[in-house]
Amino acid sequence: MSLPNNGHQRRPRILFAVTGSVAAVKGPEIAVRLVKELDFDVRILLTHGGENFWNKAKDYNQRYWNSLQDLLSEEVEENIAVVDDDDDDDDDNGNSSPSNTTRRISICCA
Repeated sequence: MSLPNNGHQRRPRILFAVTGSVAAVKGPEIAVRLVKELDFDVRILLTHGGENFWNKAKDYNQRYWNSLQDLLSEEVEENIAVVDDDDDDDDDNGNSSPSNTTRRISICCA
């Protein structure tokens, strides 16, 4: 089944889930390259553990960390968002579990 695209081709979309593995330090590089080199829309989902390693990427590869920050600092609200999503992880008393907290980041080319 083919959907009408009104003459516009939509960019491929990637949901990039990053968990608590040391390999997550490569995450910013992968995300930036998907956006800049392949023109993909990328949504990044970080678990609590994944965010820990993700943030270590600034020491691992400063070049790609800075490129990611540049993409995130662009003021194109519909294309870029950083959301801490802990509402869905509340227990019956409304308490959030930090180990289950996720963070979503969206980046794409302009």
